[in-house]
Amino acid sequence: MSPADAGADWIVLKFGGTSVSRRERWDAIGALMQQRAAEEQARVLVVVSALSGVTNALQALIDKRSDAPALADGIDALATRHLAFASDLGLPASVLDARLAALRALGTDARARGDGLDWCAEVLAQGELLSSTLGVAYLRTQGIDITWADARDTLHATSLP
Repeated sequence: MSPADAGADWIVLKFGGTSVSRRERWDAIGALMQQRAAEEQARVLVVVSALSGVTNALQALIDKRSDAPALADGIDALATRHLAFASDLGLPASVLDARLAALRALGTDARARGDGLDWCAEVLAQGELLSSTLGVAYLRTQGIDITWADARDTLHATSLP
């Protein structure tokens, strides 16, 4: 968030997995964003979940991380699902290149063979990263001025009184 944004009124809209898993639902999200921004003269921050069922599929990857072929197959299935959704949204497959490369890299990451939570957290984050990347790209094609922000770069812990 820039210093200019700090004083702006914000509206936060959160959408779960079924709300971001179909094209017409992204159309509704875009319309709602524009409506709320206009009606309330505020900036709109949209938070989205992974596509329906994707978090469970990512957890399954974590659970079978010691089985390299099964891990690779699970990643391929997730890539196929997201590429199909990109196609449904009328987007080129290339919109997901960086995200899918990151997911595939996690599949071969040496941390996958250990007990560390950092790898698990990165794997689980891929669902929201994939869905938000698709959503922003789609809404841009619909003429909506939207910026993608990585929550991992903007979340800050503060001391509570």
